[in-house]
Amino acid sequence: MLLVMNGHHEDVVFTLPESEGARGWTRLLDTMEPEADENTTLPKMAPFNARARSSRCAHGAFTRRLTRTRFRQPRPVARE
Repeated sequence: MLLVMNGHHEDVVFTLPESEGARGWTRLLDTMEPEADENTTLPKMAPFNARARSSRCAHGAFTRRLTRTRFRQPRPVARE
């Protein structure tokens, strides 16, 4: 999860970080572009313009679907 908040009165340009196992960042929320497509993927390590007084939330865009780890149910203990 990536949260970008720019409280400054000017835009700030920075580089999007690596996201281990992901091909980039998918937008979840953008206060400067509320109508923008939420499925837009930004490439990792790309320059990003954080507009003045805005917030953006994104998550890693993975090439394959993540699955939950399945744990085995414990076996009952035989009582003697």
